[in-house]
Amino acid sequence: ELNGQRSTVKTIYEKVLADLDYAEANITNTDLVYASSNAAIAFKTRVYLFMRDWDGVITEAAKIEGAYTLEDSPSGVFQNNSGNSESIFSINQTSDSNAGVNGALGSQYGRRLLTAISPIIWNNSGWLADDLRRKTADIDNDEELEDDTMVRKIDGAFFTYKYRDHSTYSDLSPVIRHAEVKLNLAEALARQTAPDLQGALDRLNEVRDRALADPASQSYTLGDLQTDKDMVEAIILGRRIEFLMEGKRFGDIHR
Repeated sequence: ELNGQRSTVKTIYEKVLADLDYAEANITNTDLVYASSNAAIAFKTRVYLFMRDWDGVITEAAKIEGAYTLEDSPSGVFQNNSGNSESIFSINQTSDSNAGVNGALGSQYGRRLLTAISPIIWNNSGWLADDLRRKTADIDNDEELEDDTMVRKIDGAFFTYKYRDHSTYSDLSPVIRHAEVKLNLAEALARQTAPDLQGALDRLNEVRDRALADPASQSYTLGDLQTDKDMVEAIILGRRIEFLMEGKRFGDIHR
């Protein structure tokens, strides 16, 4: 509050961006589980997306374009969530900071099974049946949990297998990763005054293609997404699939 009055949305955005600009300029840490300059930049792409400042998203994303690479498969982040090539900032889960049985993601989604995958997205026709992000082990039928398993089917319901330590809950909690920056940039390119549909398509496909059984035939083309509206809808669907159970959906609905 300022002079007893609530701050405007504009003022809050200005203060958030000022903090992130300061962090970008002053933080020297590069450890995944502590704030870093690159994390501040990545967060700015998210903030500018909420502000509908497409140029801001594009400018910030360019700063870290070569700093990270997407994992070869969508499960790569979660097979090694402390040492993969695309995580930018994650929350550590050590014995001192572990959220425990009532809060850890491995507990909520893995051990206690409090939240299943929504049938609305699971049955969405745009999520291809052979997409690797749907790879499921049917626990009731003793199917093996392979390294690239992404989903467990239990009593007819589907549960994420992104968080794999269901006993000590040591999985790092992903906050922002390179895939999000890619999709933030894709959306900004598609929504700007003069849409760059090819640029948006390229970033969307970078994230999506690694999950496809046959990218040569299943990858999006400009023939599939001919307008900026088509492109944005595909990006929003791509975000919903890629970041399932990572806490991004509410923000996308809200904005």
